[in-house]
Amino acid sequence: MTQPSGQLPRPPRVFRADHVLSGQVRLDGYPFRYIALTAEGHLGNQAFDVVLSAVEFLETVGWELVNFTDNAHFDPIAYLRRRL
Repeated sequence: MTQPSGQLPRPPRVFRADHVLSGQVRLDGYPFRYIALTAEGHLGNQAFDVVLSAVEFLETVGWELVNFTDNAHFDPIAYLRRRL
């Protein structure tokens, strides 16, 4: 699907947890209420740590954990919602 001319591209809803922690991703003024954080680039316990650390950071700025998934086939993913 293409964007109509003159419209900005739609912002993503999925972010790398390490990018949130490093400040590469800032969610101030983010237009949507729901996001997902992934552990792309990390394995095992490090994947859990980076995702949960990003969740804890985002909780301090108005986001809350809604769900967390992990299985043998996928990296952990945290689903968050911005508090109203």
